[in-house]
Amino acid sequence: MVALGIVLVSQYLYAVYIPFINEDYIFLDRSRTASFGSLWGLQHLMFNWYRPWSREFHYWLVSHLFGPRELPFHLASWALWMASILAYFAYVRRLAGTATAGVAVAGLVAMAAWGVPLLWIAGVQDLWMLLFAMLALNAFARDRVGWTVALTALAFLSKETAVFLPPLLVLHGALIERRSWRDALIRTWAVWVVAIAWALVHPALGGRFWHHVTRTPIEAAHGPWWSAPARTALTLINLDFPPHPSYGWKVALLRASPAVIALVLLAAWAVRSREEAEPRPRGRVAVFGIGWALLGWAPLMMPSLRWHAYYSIAGALGAWLALALGLPDAACSRRS
Repeated sequence: MVALGIVLVSQYLYAVYIPFINEDYIFLDRSRTASFGSLWGLQHLMFNWYRPWSREFHYWLVSHLFGPRELPFHLASWALWMASILAYFAYVRRLAGTATAGVAVAGLVAMAAWGVPLLWIAGVQDLWMLLFAMLALNAFARDRVGWTVALTALAFLSKETAVFLPPLLVLHGALIERRSWRDALIRTWAVWVVAIAWALVHPALGGRFWHHVTRTPIEAAHGPWWSAPARTALTLINLDFPPHPSYGWKVALLRASPAVIALVLLAAWAVRSREEAEPRPRGRVAVFGIGWALLGWAPLMMPSLRWHAYYSIAGALGAWLALALGLPDAACSRRS
């Protein structure tokens, strides 16, 4: 938590001066006079995306508690980010030990892709989805099926990219718990019921067959077939765009140094820790991480979706799990 706090303060403190922009005003206006019950309906949806928890409810709650002021919204986003990372750390530590979890978190937090969710208030939609997804994975790993179903539903009500979660739970059952694929699918049947019900009512999916929906055409993302996969993978090391610091390399390195030191110390502390995971074949965990990355990144390969770096975070969670397992400092032998 100290390391995450240092990263937030040293790299994102200037977010407190960033005002509401773009969709923020639409969300604020929608929640200003809305009743609590109307927040969950399917009528008058903004952009025809059904995200009642992370948009309507979030903006309604924060604005009613603190008024239409930017600072409380930014602080809420930072709290959600920190909670998401801590839940991710807990899940990876359970799978592969503290060493792998610490290295994975250090790499994940260093991604520049977090800039949009942590600076733009509307990025809270991704933060809520990621938090519920991480909590659902932790609940599933502890055999809390009821909590898993509820948290998965909230993830879907936060953002559509939560679609990676049901197959990821099946993957956890098959690779981590070493169940048969059939048993893993049966164990997650309630989660799939939630996913199907959500898809049937969502205006961009099955909801189109139940009521009239006017969709604004989405500009297709043009480029060679390899562009989206390559840029997505390069977000892991912040090279999806050629680096060109606005104020020069010297200033960039000085401003980044507190976060770099904090994350290096975090990784070092984790590697030296004696906490170990339950004995599992590291190869299975690595395959699980790669599968997680592919599931999380799959929506970015859609030709109709304009590519943005922060869309890659859901898959980066799995990619950094696999990478941390392969790094020499994290590949610590298990102690008897």
